Amino acid sequence: MKHTFKKRDLFWSEASVLVQAAVSRWRLNSHARNYLIHNAELWGKVCHCVRLENTSRHEWMVQNGQFNDTCSFEECDPSGDRKDAGYLYDDIFIIRLEQIIFGHAFEIAKARAKEKWPDKKRWPEILEVGRHLRNGAFHNNKFIFKAKEPRGNPSWRSLHITKDLEGQSVFGHAHGVISLGDVPVLMADMMKELS
Repeated sequence: MKHTFKKRDLFWSEASVLVQAAVSRWRLNSHARNYLIHNAELWGKVCHCVRLENTSRHEWMVQNGQFNDTCSFEECDPSGDRKDAGYLYDDIFIIRLEQIIFGHAFEIAKARAKEKWPDKKRWPEILEVGRHLRNGAFHNNKFIFKAKEPRGNPSWRSLHITKDLEGQSVFGHAHGVISLGDVPVLMADMMKELS
């Protein structure tokens, strides 16, 4: 499945910054740069892999301080050994990037949801998942639940938010429940619910 963020879309700036920052970070390491340019894959924990389109164009844009008008990601099967690039995703910069980008995207989604569904109990399940991920993102990257949380059993694809996650890492390829490749897909799925 392909997910495209256009300049006028709800999370275009978050998707664009995610790509630009990851490309900028990985350009510093020749192995990472090679991997990103040739494979163009961002791996996730929920979505196994998303392929970033036009990586050489993104790299050129980063070098020249410009942004693309669109960011496209296509869900796919990973082409290489996940261990080869695992270190790319557990870089503290990348984990913090995931936290900031998703946290910001959720705050935008929350404002839109309040307009569309004033009663929180009517919010789509994906927003309840997003709320717990956002809370973890802004609380030392750990799941923290209040009494009687999580409400129901909120799920997004294969990710189920349960009380058992208390204290576990939210973002990060090795220890988190969600990783870099999941973030644009989760944002795209939230965008569909909010449109």
